Amino acid sequence: MTAMQRALGAIAFLALAIASLTVASARTWTDATGKFRMEAELVSANDSQVVLKTTDGRELTVPLAQLSRNDRVYLARIKAAGTDAPTEPTEPTGSDSATDSPNAIPMGTPGQNPAPGQSNEDANGPQYGEPVTLTIVKGVRITTPGGARGVTATFPIPATWPEQAVEELQTDHPASVQRAGTRDLPGGSQQIVLSIPLMKAGEVAEVANTYRVQRRPIEPPADTSRLQRPPRPVGELRQYLGASPGIQTANTRFRKTAEEIAAGEVEGWALVKKTFDWVRANMKYVGGELRGALWAAEHGQGDCEEYTSLFIALSRANGVPARAVWVPGHCYAEFYLEDASGRGWWFPCDALQENEPGRLRRTLPILQKGDSFEVPELRGKQRYLSESLTARDVGRGAPPQLEAILRNADAAP
Repeated sequence: MTAMQRALGAIAFLALAIASLTVASARTWTDATGKFRMEAELVSANDSQVVLKTTDGRELTVPLAQLSRNDRVYLARIKAAGTDAPTEPTEPTGSDSATDSPNAIPMGTPGQNPAPGQSNEDANGPQYGEPVTLTIVKGVRITTPGGARGVTATFPIPATWPEQAVEELQTDHPASVQRAGTRDLPGGSQQIVLSIPLMKAGEVAEVANTYRVQRRPIEPPADTSRLQRPPRPVGELRQYLGASPGIQTANTRFRKTAEEIAAGEVEGWALVKKTFDWVRANMKYVGGELRGALWAAEHGQGDCEEYTSLFIALSRANGVPARAVWVPGHCYAEFYLEDASGRGWWFPCDALQENEPGRLRRTLPILQKGDSFEVPELRGKQRYLSESLTARDVGRGAPPQLEAILRNADAAP
């Protein structure tokens, strides 16, 4: 993953001081990336946020910093003119974002209704913020220069998690493509399995599924002292305590470092915090290819995959279940803790981009969770559930080719 692919955050701008006001006419509003647009009426605004009413009647609260420069100029003119309908600004409508990643997916638009199953009733669990809604397209493009029979392709799709609700809106594919179904994998991730009996030479088949994703930011609980390591991990939790591709938990170096981190009989959240601090203190960001936890520990550098792998390896070595979470252009970790009753939760931990465990303010869509997948189409354990393509009776010429599709459906053409 390159630094360009990870630079998905918007630049913060100075908030404009705007008096409370009401506007009746609808207009087009644009987010700071310049890619998301919606028709809405301005209900009210102050020095930090605006309230917008969409054409379907929803009221959305949006921070000023997430609005485009044009929108902020428009609001400033309302204040200066003392009118409900100032002229639209004539400044260029270029993006306020500092990024131009080909895989960039904007943060979306805040919503009012929590996603299903998401609440803050559990004081010991993750504390969820307002849901952010965006629409993405996920799929594959298959080409067969020489033709082929028995073509099978797979691709991962976003799934519903406690912090994310997913709804499939549409599936587009040619008649030759048969959807074999959705495969549920251990840990909750999912993938689509496609079958194409025959593809002629030069034929192109594109499958593109559209999903509405509601993603919520997360804050840690106010009191973390009641959380502890699971004393007797069973079932699925056990897979998040062992080794996986790029995460060498049994290595002597990790064991020794983990023991040093856990010295003083630290427990639960305090242990996680010490691990988090150790990774941040001993790592330097250097982009590049995947090298894994052991290499990161030996060289003290790496990108998001090394930060994540190192945190996971040290956590597992100390008996804290942990796993990787994958979003467009980035990955981070999750760790699992329980309260005294045995009820447990997964908490986020981005040692590269956040300043404390349990906090995750970015709301990029989760593509999958886990770091050790086994599927029939790929040999051995896979760190990341990537797209796959197999075929038989391949004709002359180049073999079939597969291209992954991931784009923002809300972006302007």
